[in-house]
Amino acid sequence: MQTSHRTIFLSTILAMFLASGVAAAQNSGVASGYPVPKDDLTPQQRTGDGLYKRYCIGCHGLKGDGNGENAPYIDPKPRDFTLAQFKCRSTPTGTLPLDSDIISSMERGLRGSNMPSWLPLSDNNRQDLLAYIKTFSPRWKTEKPGAPIAIPPEPEVTADHLRAGQALFQKLECWKCHGVEGRGDGPSAATLTDSKDRPIVPYDFTEGHKFKQIGLKPINPEAAPAAAPQQQQQPEQQQQQQPPPQHTR
Repeated sequence: MQTSHRTIFLSTILAMFLASGVAAAQNSGVASGYPVPKDDLTPQQRTGDGLYKRYCIGCHGLKGDGNGENAPYIDPKPRDFTLAQFKCRSTPTGTLPLDSDIISSMERGLRGSNMPSWLPLSDNNRQDLLAYIKTFSPRWKTEKPGAPIAIPPEPEVTADHLRAGQALFQKLECWKCHGVEGRGDGPSAATLTDSKDRPIVPYDFTEGHKFKQIGLKPINPEAAPAAAPQQQQQPEQQQQQQPPPQHTR
């Protein structure tokens, strides 16, 4: 009987010790094996923090710098949130995106990358994630998003518009990257890199995939460099000198 009472007593002490340990771990900001910032987070950011560590940390990394454990095997690389630079936005180059731009990327996912659609999450959860993502860069505290670019309605497809577009394709030297036939195999394609000097592949217009919804800064055709006459007169020769098209999946 004494042994039984002693066992119950020791079990009770052990349970109390474990419970206090769990509480201490929670109060110190440790949950599910991941360190959690203890201060400066709003309730919404704390919720987003938990969601981030469950769904996003594998690619974007604990520090939000795009160096998660899956990053070495992913191309294109995960977004570095510490820079607050986003490709898919409706604002001018160099400015912060709108909240709706980032939410849209979460909802749609990014075709041709490992970023899936997060539509299974609730609207509130996506807003929570957005709030936490903003904690990775101080730019969100000192800057405001840029003014969205007004994009006119898509023009009607006519022979005149096609000829005007073809002229701009030459004048703006789009073919240097995208190729004469728009296959992403232009003479400059192999030299292109992103902001971190990593190789990038120009879009292949012939694949017919939906374009990413990216806000582009308006270009003044008069200010863009005109293609050299020799390059304009010999597009077929340029194409013959190009390497075989490269496609990304």
